[in-house]
Formats: sequence, structure tokens, C-alpha cells
Amino acid sequence: MNSPVQLNERIGSLDFIRGIAILGILAMNIAHFSYPFFGAFNPYVYGFDSETDSLVRFLTYVFFDQKMMGLFTILFGAGFYLFIDRLDKKQLGLKVIDIYTKRLLWLFIFGVIHAYFIWPGDVLYHYAILAFFLFPFRTWKVKNLIYLVVFLLIIQLSNSLIIHNRTVNQYKEYRTSLAIQGDERVAKDSTIIKAWEKRVILKTKEDYEKETALRKGNYIDNFKANTSFQEVHKGKLFYSSILFRNLMMMIIGLIFIKTGVFSNYKIWRYYWPFTIVAMLLGIGLCATYSYYDTYLYTMPVRPLAGVLSLRVGPMVLSIGYLLLFNGLFQKFFARLKFRPFSSVGKMAFTNYIMQSVICVIVFFGFGFNHFDQYNRTELWIIVIAIWVFQIILSLLWLKNHKYGPLEWLWRRLTYGKQV
Repeated sequence: MNSPVQLNERIGSLDFIRGIAILGILAMNIAHFSYPFFGAFNPYVYGFDSETDSLVRFLTYVFFDQKMMGLFTILFGAGFYLFIDRLDKKQLGLKVIDIYTKRLLWLFIFGVIHAYFIWPGDVLYHYAILAFFLFPFRTWKVKNLIYLVVFLLIIQLSNSLIIHNRTVNQYKEYRTSLAIQGDERVAKDSTIIKAWEKRVILKTKEDYEKETALRKGNYIDNFKANTSFQEVHKGKLFYSSILFRNLMMMIIGLIFIKTGVFSNYKIWRYYWPFTIVAMLLGIGLCATYSYYDTYLYTMPVRPLAGVLSLRVGPMVLSIGYLLLFNGLFQKFFARLKFRPFSSVGKMAFTNYIMQSVICVIVFFGFGFNHFDQYNRTELWIIVIAIWVFQIILSLLWLKNHKYGPLEWLWRRLTYGKQV
């Protein structure tokens, strides 16, 4: 399990998987471009013209939502380990820290610019902050990293259990207060009833009118909408709600890269059985919580199994995807010269930002103003069209350039004129 990582050349499987992850991220983000940002989560308001749209949403949530971002987060952790390890091999001493922190600082700046001036759903600046935590873990043994992942998972499951129990108790209090009639109902009972009903009331399009008006307006209007979601200027430098989850996924990336599995999947004796188990278990868990999110969205209290599957399912399926795509690349695609997904992966930074630029032009008022004009099924046509465009553009660009344009700029800002 602790075979050395081959770092002399670019690891092909990482580019291949990263390309799939970047394309998959668009499938989970497209609804948040087309509809009000949080309104996109509501299966009863935006983008549902038929039962087919509900099925499309369900399948998108099962196979893409959180899973592709989780896959990309694992690769992010693996990629930064490679970055530091290669610097260490050049015997640069303390300059390694200088280069590493400079690279993260520029990633943070790029992310903030993206979040405020293009689209508020950025994760880059969040990743930049989390990557600082990765630095001391790079020297840990695989066994100790696994213990750390288990610890972080326990924290997440404990939080979910606490929230679930709190919800159950609030619902019980609500039912008790609701049963009290007339003069016997005191002020506390009325407060409990109002608090619960406010929590579960189904929002309508009227609740999102302000954001919709801004998105259909000019660029300044959209900038105002972006700033209403972002709070970096208030000192909130990362998403606290997903802090432990994303840090855990990055550490999983460290575990995988340290085992050498990206260079030779046969290092793991039971690689394919483990992959199949992870895929089946992940799909089962993700289908459980996706069913509640799509078809039982207004259910007041979800079963504990559904709550816990939300925490475990995406992680397990992301790992399953990673192993599946890694194994397929090494077994079938490594020898091929035509690698469309790998080209997208080599330009992951550029393609991630490009997706946002294309989508804001398509959907927002200062572009084609197609905001809230498509159902969930029709959005997939746009997704596939953008996929084809990005694959072709990446292949053409890399014929004449070693890096994508934003990748080159990032390197130039990190290393200076040495690049």
C-alpha cells in the first residue's frame, strides 16, 4: 500500500479523471445558473413541466450532484501533493513553502474574482484555504491518514445525528402545541408553531422575485446578486457547512496518490471488487437521499437512514467513480493518442471558469437572457452542447500550447518569468 509514487512525468489517469469531473460539475451546476441559486433545489418551483423532469432531476442528483465535485476535490488533494513533492525533489528548502503559499494565494484571488464578478457558486477560494491544512499532512503515513478520514467522517455523522434529533424534537413540540386549543395555548406554543411552519413552508417563485429581477437585469444588477451570496468581504473565507467534508475528500486524495494506485491500479489486490462494491453502495445510498429530495421534498422529518446517506453516499460514490475511471484508463485508454477527456482535464481551471462565462452569457440579462426559460430536461441539451464545445476547444488548444490560458497565467504568477 505504500509503494512510491512515480513523479517523473504527468500522470495520465489524473488528467483523464479530472476531465470527466469538470464536465460532470457543469451537470450539477447548470440549474443554479438557469434558476435562482437556492430555488434550484426546490423540485416544485423551477424547471418542472412533467414527470420526466422529476426523473431527470432524480438521476442528476444520484449520479452528478456532489459526486463530481467530490471527485474533483479528491483530485485536488492528490494534485497538490504532487506539486509539493516535485518541489521537494528539487531541494529548494524553505522556498517550497513560499511557492506553495503563493500558488494558493493566487488561486484564492482567482476564486474571489470568479465569485463576485462572474458567478457566486465558486469553490476555488474555498479550496485555496483548505489546501493550507493539507501541508502538514503530506508526510503522514497512509494508515494515519485513514484514521484522520474516519475521525472527520465521525464528526460529520455526529453533526447529522444531532441535527436529525433536533428536528425530530422540534416536530414533536410542534404537534403538541398544535393540539392545544383555544385559551389553553400560550405564547410559547404559538412561537413553536410559527417557527416550524416557517421552516417547512414551500417557497414559491414570489419568494425569489428579487434575485430573478437582478439576474434578468444588466451586469451591475447581476454583480449585486453575486455580492448578496458572497461574504468574503466580511471575513468569511470558506464555506463552513462543507469544511470537514471537503477537507476529508482532499485527504482521501492524499491517501490514493501515496499508494501509487494512479500509476498502477494492480497494486491493490482486490481493486475491481472494491470498485464494484463502492459503486453499488454509493449509488444505493445516493438514490436514497435523492428520492427524498425529489419526490418527498416536503416530508417534515426524514428517516435517519436518509439523513446519514446524504453524508456517506456522495463520498462513497465519488471514490467509486475515481477507482472506476482510474482502472478503465489504465486498462484501456492509456495507450490511445486520442484522449478528449484528458485534454479537458489538462485545462481544468480554464474549463471550469469557461463554463461559468458561457452560462452567465446564456442565462443572465446582460447576455441572451434565457433565465428560467428551460425545464430540467432541456437543460441537459445545453449541458451536452457545452461538453462538446469544451472537448473540441481543449483538443485544438493543446495542439499548439502546453497549458490552458488560465493554467499558464497561474503558473506565471506563481513562478514569475521562469515559466
